[in-house]
Amino acid sequence: MKGRSTPAFSQVAKERRSGQMASDREMKRLSLLVCILAIGGCAYVDGSTLVTGITRTALDPTEVKLYLDAPTDYEIVGVVSATGDGWTEQESQDLAIEELKKRAANVGANGILLTITGEQAPGVAGAISQGHFSVIPSKAKKVSGKAIHVKQ
Repeated sequence: MKGRSTPAFSQVAKERRSGQMASDREMKRLSLLVCILAIGGCAYVDGSTLVTGITRTALDPTEVKLYLDAPTDYEIVGVVSATGDGWTEQESQDLAIEELKKRAANVGANGILLTITGEQAPGVAGAISQGHFSVIPSKAKKVSGKAIHVKQ
């Protein structure tokens, strides 16, 4: 019986190959999903600056302080806003604040009088897995405020 296989044995071999092929298809789909998430799922930051006053020499963003209440003596340099979209809501908030400070520092503001903090920015991400499309809500956060120069 060398070289010949029994019908039961060949059926088992076919099932294994069939299972392996299905597993290969699933791995390809999973790899595609991981690639999509890796490309589109990275942290995202965006923002804007509107200068309405006198700009000064750019500062290091670590020198910019956040204010919920107006300090006693300041000048408005402009309006800044930023959106951060990370893996968690906290990371999104941190990314947005970091971008806000960068934008204020670029126009020489040493403070930001916050007007909007942690507002949910609209958006979704999508992914296809095993023939199904999944919608993943964005965790993006938006912050904005007045870029100010606090006199010391």
